[in-house]
Amino acid sequence: MPLAVNIIYFSGLLLFVVYMVLIFKGKYQVKQLFHPSIILFSLSLLGMMFYLKGLILTHYDNFSHWGLIVREMALIDGLPDSSTIVTFQNYPPGSAVFIYYMLEVLGNHESYALMAQAFLVIACITTMFCFSEWKRPGVILLTTVATFSLLLANWGSFYNLLVDIVLGLAALASILVAFYYKEDWKKQLIVNTPILILTLLLKDSGKIFLAFNVILILSFIYYHSLYKKRITKDERKVIYRALLFLIGIPAFLNYLWLKYTIKAYQTGYGANKFAVTPSKVTNNEKSEEFMDNIGPMLWKASTNLDSNNFKAMVFLNLIAFLMLVFVYKVRKRISKPLLFSILITNGFYILYMLSLYFMYVYLMPEFEAARIAGFGRYQSTIIIYCAGILMAAIIYEWKNAINNQTMLKAVTFLLIGSLFLYPFYGNLKVITEKPETITTIRWEVKSQFNKIASTGIADPDVTYYSPKSKDDRGYLKYIVSYEQLSKNYSIIHGLNSEDEKETFFKNLRKSDYLIVLDSDQALNEWLSKYIEVENLEGVYKVHWTDEEWSFTPI
Repeated sequence: MPLAVNIIYFSGLLLFVVYMVLIFKGKYQVKQLFHPSIILFSLSLLGMMFYLKGLILTHYDNFSHWGLIVREMALIDGLPDSSTIVTFQNYPPGSAVFIYYMLEVLGNHESYALMAQAFLVIACITTMFCFSEWKRPGVILLTTVATFSLLLANWGSFYNLLVDIVLGLAALASILVAFYYKEDWKKQLIVNTPILILTLLLKDSGKIFLAFNVILILSFIYYHSLYKKRITKDERKVIYRALLFLIGIPAFLNYLWLKYTIKAYQTGYGANKFAVTPSKVTNNEKSEEFMDNIGPMLWKASTNLDSNNFKAMVFLNLIAFLMLVFVYKVRKRISKPLLFSILITNGFYILYMLSLYFMYVYLMPEFEAARIAGFGRYQSTIIIYCAGILMAAIIYEWKNAINNQTMLKAVTFLLIGSLFLYPFYGNLKVITEKPETITTIRWEVKSQFNKIASTGIADPDVTYYSPKSKDDRGYLKYIVSYEQLSKNYSIIHGLNSEDEKETFFKNLRKSDYLIVLDSDQALNEWLSKYIEVENLEGVYKVHWTDEEWSFTPI
């Protein structure tokens, strides 16, 4: 992978030199580089670099997978294999590969990883500006409001490496690119294929969005290139090439990833937690009570008007419908982009919810599915996708339908912009509420284990003591695994029973170090016999010799 990084990096430098020469010779117009989308992309990226500077990972799922895979790849300079402690071995590595590239260029720091993810997010959402031009500032402003609203739907994702927002925006970018090049099927395919590959390899549910986008792109190609034409040899070639680029190439790349996991882990697709296999469907062991409740529960969650996500869908459908009526009254025509957007976004939302029902019933363990675990994140992905399509269609028709009417344009701009923003207005506070990393247990584990790492000991055995983490659903366990990149540790939550004491002393005897993250009376009484410090929280070198304990503070 370092070789691939160098090839991409120096190819980019070479292309930069080539285009500088072309600009100097007058064969390429530099003004093309000052399109609103490129300027806003550059400014947004610069702003995110300052905004995310110094942050570290704190979200649970960073340590169970999304941050862990990046850290392991940076360590071994390659895709994860059996030498790593990556647990979800079949999860696609799409975003992790891009982040790895950026870390190789910038340096290995968690805030750089967050910046790389933000780069990917901003690159995808910038496609919303495909209809913008400097002589139409209203369109630029309204698109800016729309993109900001989409980011507000899941702004907290900027603080972690989870791919829910990236998946929704990558799928949206693919559709916007397809619509922009609707009259040129070759550009549709060439530009869209890498985006579809990324969509497929971001997450398992990328397959659903790939299917959605293939349906839409094929419909664009049919309507704009094949409609009312005789099916000749040339038309068949268009169809075959479309199927090859939209389905064949992405599916082949996904196949290569599956073959890699089999080689690297000696495990097949069925080992994936969310793999769809005949045995999982036919051997469903969910309880009768669960089966009675999951449908109504999912329906209630997916149509909850108190939810910002569903509220956005309702508002955008309303705006699109009113714009559809307005265009018909003023322009005496039915807006096909608006009508099509309303139909397909609502249809896709229903199909996506049905796919979640399938996942909860057949793929997810019952104790997680019973509380529809992760629903908010899953819903935000489809909302970003559907809301983006509706917003783009509304802006496209607003740009064309209200052209020379200044007062009407100003009034409709304020109305539409306010309704774009309103559903996610409550999320504005998340922008200023960045994670307080220094006060988190993640920072405590990181700083304490760094003291051990500084001694130079390889793969130390560490016992962690933390009564406060007893009911954290494994959060501390995943943090420790992430920091140590090994399973050579034990976690003790108390000394209140004989079993807990036996486990504690058994693990401590074979440990090199003891890390007290937070204490209680039982540990204070026992440990104070051997050391005299005001605050017992900290790191200690463990000595167990001749049936005697001794501890050295680090």
